Amino acid sequence: MEILNNIWTVLNTPNEFNRNVFIIPFTFIEMYIIMSLFLSILNIPTTKKSKIMYVIASSLITTASSFLVPSPFNVFINYILYFTLIMLIFKISPLKALISLVSSIAIFRNYINYDIKSICYYTKNYY
Repeated sequence: MEILNNIWTVLNTPNEFNRNVFIIPFTFIEMYIIMSLFLSILNIPTTKKSKIMYVIASSLITTASSFLVPSPFNVFINYILYFTLIMLIFKISPLKALISLVSSIAIFRNYINYDIKSICYYTKNYY
């Protein structure tokens, strides 16, 4: 029970470094969902190896940029590198890579994360 109490204390302490460390496992899940979205929407043929490579590479890029680059700029760096990764790993044209990136991010960020962001916003303003 003390372990849960310690985790709850760390999560409720306003510390950006701790937040970034706890977010690391969820970036792998987020990248897998985004990849699955654009692969299924555009019907891109792929292998298991390329899927694993994309999820690991994009998650590492996201994690590294969240620690090294200030907040508004890391998003732009992430999107540029995701675009490059999609083209290189899945071997598709730049236009198809752009469509896959924009469509999957629009769906995931606007609809799925909306509830999470609103919860975080109200929780942040509550304290």
